[in-house]
Formats: sequence, structure tokens, C-alpha cells
Amino acid sequence: WGSLKVTASGTLSAPITKGAQVQITVKMGRIPILNKKDDLCQLFKMGGSSCPVPAGAFSKSITETIPSYAPTGTYNIHAQAWDASGNEIFCLETSVKVAKNAVLQHFEDDDALLFLAE
Repeated sequence: WGSLKVTASGTLSAPITKGAQVQITVKMGRIPILNKKDDLCQLFKMGGSSCPVPAGAFSKSITETIPSYAPTGTYNIHAQAWDASGNEIFCLETSVKVAKNAVLQHFEDDDALLFLAE
């Protein structure tokens, strides 16, 4: 039906190592659509990357398929990750609009923000 590509880039002040976790929440208005916690290294490995991820310049893209049964509307996405010690690695906030005919629009006035913990 369509796809959504998200690219996160920045500078990691510390490596991402085994035990890092990511919490992903997707809401449509106030209605939770997805709320899951995953092992960050496992996600990197499933995406064809290695783990640990060294400190320094970082860029990673993921593409998710938007199913045909997904309701049209605005989806708010929040992703936050922590290392094994509980220190925040990053926080991502963005919104996307799914429209009829598989048109996926990214809100230009609410660009994805990636905050890397220091």
C-alpha cells in the first residue's frame, strides 16, 4: 500500500552495545496503535547492521510497510532508546499523515527531531 522511510543521523557520544533497549510508541490522536520495547542491537542486526555500533558519526534508515488496512489520518511516532545502564541514547519525535491512495506525507513543520544524549 505504501511505505515509510525514517532516517536517524547524528553523532553518538558513546557506543550502542548489547543490552540497549528502544521503546517505540505510535498513536493516532490519543489512540495507541503500537507500543513495543525491543533490543536495539537485535534491530540493528535484523536491518543488516552490526552491533555494537561505535561512537561517532551515525546514520541509519529503516523502511516500514504501511498496510492497506491502515486508517487514513495523522500518526504520532515516539522512539526512545537507553543503553544497558539506563542512560538515554536518543529520543525521536515525528508525525506522518497517511492519506487515501497510499499517499504518505511527512509534516514539514514537524520534522523528525533526533536528540542524542551526551
